[in-house]
Amino acid sequence: MNNEVLNHALSRTDVERLKRTLIASAVTGVLEQPDVQKEIAGLMDYLNPWRQSVPRLPGSGSSWLLDRRSVGTTIAQFVNDIEEPDEDVSTYARVPFVYKTILARGKVTRKARAIGRSFRDILMDEIRWRVEDVRDYEEYYSIWGDAAQNAKQFSGMNKLITDAQKVAQSTGVMNGATLSLVKMDEAIDRNRGNPGLILVSRAFRRLLASKLQSSQRWIDHTEIAAGFRVMTYNGIPVLPTTNIPDTIFYSGSATPTQAQAIGGTGTSSMAFIVDFDNLWMGVLSEFQTQALSNKSSQYEEFDMFMDEALVLFNTLKISALYGVKIS
Repeated sequence: MNNEVLNHALSRTDVERLKRTLIASAVTGVLEQPDVQKEIAGLMDYLNPWRQSVPRLPGSGSSWLLDRRSVGTTIAQFVNDIEEPDEDVSTYARVPFVYKTILARGKVTRKARAIGRSFRDILMDEIRWRVEDVRDYEEYYSIWGDAAQNAKQFSGMNKLITDAQKVAQSTGVMNGATLSLVKMDEAIDRNRGNPGLILVSRAFRRLLASKLQSSQRWIDHTEIAAGFRVMTYNGIPVLPTTNIPDTIFYSGSATPTQAQAIGGTGTSSMAFIVDFDNLWMGVLSEFQTQALSNKSSQYEEFDMFMDEALVLFNTLKISALYGVKIS
């Protein structure tokens, strides 16, 4: 249709309205996308106390680089008025935390979306549930990730923690022993920082509450990130998670591996005591969602991804209690 025919077919008002519509459509496509991204990213934080508790700090390059200092043997000493101190040199070691990519893809058929259009948006449902999958995956590998076993992963707390910071409920006892508050206190004291959270399984939390009640100790509660109210132990919030199993295989001495936790056939669980001034998530790329170009008329696809690495600054400021028998 040429301009002359168009002008005769439409009134001046219609033409102006059509122009405004076209312009608005072009602008809306630009404006809506960031808003949608914010809404979807917000789902990652919604009712997600672990993610909201762990500081997220922007990074750059291929790794988050730390220079860890090891003190010399002579820290300080008393001297006479004309005496020189013994000289000692501290050492620094550069520790890289390589950013790793977490990616999930969603796919919805055109027909399924058309069938469900009358009562719900199947695509948005799929996006929401994929966000749930990704946030659970991130939390799980923040605990159990092992870059030595799989170079695609970043290492989680179970891998980053050193032997000196581990407390066993009872050494030499296969699959653990009954929880004692003495060992719980020892694990907390092993953390040289300011613990901000105790991360446990749900069954572990029930055991801890039962121990406090049996010893007639008050169980207090506090509010943490995301608005959750949780019990406290010695003033430290106790956060339960489904990502610490109650079926961890514990040998009686060695720290449980990722495999012993994932496919565990044991009867023990554990607790992590975390100082968030020394543990954070280094973020190269924040969580994003991106629609993919259609390769077929049958599907609509999207990707969700982020680039990050869990960073532990001071190894003395995280600790764990292993080998707590659950059943």
